[in-house]
Formats: sequence, C-alpha cells, structure tokens
Amino acid sequence: MKRWFWIAAAALAALWLLLAWGTYALIGAIGRMLASNSDWATGHAETVVWLSWLANLATSLGLFGVVLIWVIGLIVIAIVPSLLSWFAQRRFPAGRPRW
Repeated sequence: MKRWFWIAAAALAALWLLLAWGTYALIGAIGRMLASNSDWATGHAETVVWLSWLANLATSLGLFGVVLIWVIGLIVIAIVPSLLSWFAQRRFPAGRPRW
C-alpha cells in the first residue's frame, strides 16, 4: 500500500510539473509581448521605456513566483505520502510483536 502512495505522488508531481511549466510559458509569453509592444500605450519615448521596464520586472517576478510555488508544491507532495506511509499499518511476517 505504501508503494501506491508514492506512485500516486509521482503522478501528481508530474501533473504539477506540467501545470507549472504551462503557467511559466504563458507568463513569459505575455510579458514579452507586453514589453515589446509598450509603444502602443503611448507615443512618448521615455514612457515607452518605463512601461517596457515595468513589464519586464512584472514578468520576472511572476516567473519567480511560479518557480517558488512549484517548489513548495513539490515539497508538500513529497511530505503527504511519507506521512501516509508512516501512519499505514506495518505488516509483520511472523505475527505481531509482543511489545
């Protein structure tokens, strides 16, 4: 039974990885698009530079947040099956011990 906990955790970790990877790619694509097209918002050159800089900063912070949440999720996914395995009943081949 303990093996099934770890198999389920590995499957959940793979799904978590795909979700984080997709979110990371989406945030990166939207951030690059906003940074490269910041001249659509205004024609003033200095404002365009600031908007592009802010878009790049927000993209970087968003990507860092995705990686941070991904790592925290992996830690939680690893802790849950270890606790479940620890609480699962142990099988003793020669019967129950007498202590």
